[in-house]
Amino acid sequence: MCRDVLEIGANLSIALKDVDAFERYISQLKTYYTDYASSLPESAYQYEMLGLNLLCLLAKNKIADFHIEMEKLAVEAIQNNPYVRCPVRLEQFIMEGRYNKVSNWSVLVISENVTHIRRVTLQILHSFKTKNNYFSEQCLTQIIINYSIFSNRF
Repeated sequence: MCRDVLEIGANLSIALKDVDAFERYISQLKTYYTDYASSLPESAYQYEMLGLNLLCLLAKNKIADFHIEMEKLAVEAIQNNPYVRCPVRLEQFIMEGRYNKVSNWSVLVISENVTHIRRVTLQILHSFKTKNNYFSEQCLTQIIINYSIFSNRF
């Protein structure tokens, strides 16, 4: 009963775009998902909540926390559960720099609750692109300057 109320609260916090409240609900839900897993039946919303948590961590650019949470999941869930597989693929696309795949990732989305987190994630990806382009331009400028200095010496 309490787990169900927390899941409803997590869904409501997403609908209200309150990420801090969502994180509080998830931290309480993890107790039911892990510590009471043997005494309670598996929740129908467990992997949806955990997948949304992974997306939230990506949106906040907490990559280390993302990997810690992912390591806690069963391999079968990571490979076969669509709620978990979606954020795992998204993280892979981000790390590989395949931003064209990231911008089209809505095909992977299963849950209706992901709209707000998706918007935040796309904003962060835009900042990644901007930052990477800035660094690429700086690196290219530095290479040209170094090449010019090197060429003038000889």
